[in-house]
Amino acid sequence: MLRSKLSQKYIFRPGFINPGIEKKINVFLKAFKIIYKICPFLVIDAKDLAKIMVYVATNGFNKMILENSDMRRLKLNEDFSERSP
Repeated sequence: MLRSKLSQKYIFRPGFINPGIEKKINVFLKAFKIIYKICPFLVIDAKDLAKIMVYVATNGFNKMILENSDMRRLKLNEDFSERSP
C-alpha cells in the first residue's frame, strides 16, 4: 500500500474491533468484552471504525498511519452520531 501511486492513502491499525454482535457470542468474544471494560483504549467498535474511516477519507488526517489511539481521539473529538458511513 505504501508504494501505491495513490496521492493520499491512510492505513488503519485498530486494536480489537468489537463487532457489536450480541447474539451467539462465543467464548472468544466474551473474553474481549471483559478486556473492553478493563482496557477500553485497546478496543474500537466496528460502527465507529467505519465512520472514522469515511471521515478520514473525506476530510484527511495529519498522519498516514492511524493507530487505535488516533482513531479513539477522532471518535472523542468528532460527533459522528449525525453522520452515516
